Amino acid sequence: MEGLLGERAKALTDAQKLLGDINRDDRIPTADEQAELDRLSKVADDCNDRAQLLEDENRIEREIVASTARGDDAGITSDDRARFDTELRAGIEARTYSAVVRFQPREDGGIERRLSSTTDAAGGALVPQDFLGRIYESRRDNSAVRACGPEVLNTATGRSIPVPRVTTRAVASHVAQGGTISRTSGQPVFDDPTLDAYALKAIVPVSFELLRDEDVDLVSWLSNHLGRALAYAEDDWFISGDGSGKPLGINDSTNGAMVGGTSTVSGGIAWPDVVKLQYSISGGYTGSAASTDQMMPMGRPAWLMGRATLGEIYALSDTTGMPLFRPRRDEGAMDMLDGYRVATTDQMPALGTGVRAGCFGNFYDGLIVRSVNEVRFDIDTSVYFETDEVAFRAVAEVDSHVRDRTAVKALVIKSS
Repeated sequence: MEGLLGERAKALTDAQKLLGDINRDDRIPTADEQAELDRLSKVADDCNDRAQLLEDENRIEREIVASTARGDDAGITSDDRARFDTELRAGIEARTYSAVVRFQPREDGGIERRLSSTTDAAGGALVPQDFLGRIYESRRDNSAVRACGPEVLNTATGRSIPVPRVTTRAVASHVAQGGTISRTSGQPVFDDPTLDAYALKAIVPVSFELLRDEDVDLVSWLSNHLGRALAYAEDDWFISGDGSGKPLGINDSTNGAMVGGTSTVSGGIAWPDVVKLQYSISGGYTGSAASTDQMMPMGRPAWLMGRATLGEIYALSDTTGMPLFRPRRDEGAMDMLDGYRVATTDQMPALGTGVRAGCFGNFYDGLIVRSVNEVRFDIDTSVYFETDEVAFRAVAEVDSHVRDRTAVKALVIKSS
């Protein structure tokens, strides 16, 4: 938020300065000056829109998390909970069933989670807090990319959003006393890639026996499994997506993070490779490595790699056989590597010649993730007819885009 407001303030200041020069000379702006004024106005408007969007959506997310921490049901009664559980099990009796879950602000400022279903003539049942809370937490906690701390835009709809970004940063120059400061030399260059909303689908087959067992907490079981499946699928996009009909991932070889170095070992990693990748990132992006939060806070650097790759690094030893690193043993805590958090996922390439096996840097500056606050659920009893199972499907919408290719860099494994 502070970065957006600062960028907006700078654009307005630059526009005011340029207008002041034009008014002082008592002339109309040239074509280049008018184009610059239009550009600065667009930057300011886009920053203002994004700041307002962030303010609204962050407020909603804080209230969701707060209600989860309190353990309250936001007005949901035991009858509502039982009704929702019954509707989920209704898939046994009907061939198909469809429902949509949305986050909806209430007049009192709270958050209402409503299920609008094709089988509910009354217009939907309140969704139990623990159902959406568990999906929210499971999807967040099982996403390695989200754990690295990218900027996340939570939006109410899937409309396209332009994202202003700097492709060339401002450069200062030495000017003699009384000299003229160039209006064009060293100015930042902006573009505005668009964040869309791509459908992300997860299917969990459930046996008829499990559905008929009323002792099973079906709401909790489904929310955990669907949240985990969505997280795993979105990580694949956020890491390897090429931006063509899908999100652009941070590890895409063409438009993703720039290469920070190549390993010195064919098909493997040595200690100097870890150090060189870490120090290939500009100091302005790294800041402090210290943090006690499970999720990476804004602006803190992180590592992203496969778990087997991290195991290879942990196995590195000195000439006496002593390990160079000691794995973190705190239950529930993220792994650490040279003082920085490590997020691991099987969606990162395994060690192999020529692959981009690891990334390091400031993911908040490097990657922006867009997540739509809506999840659709479908039930179908025929797709797994031969195995006597019911298919539960969750559909969400996300997108991602690389904002600064130099904020995060990749390590390429040596081929030969």
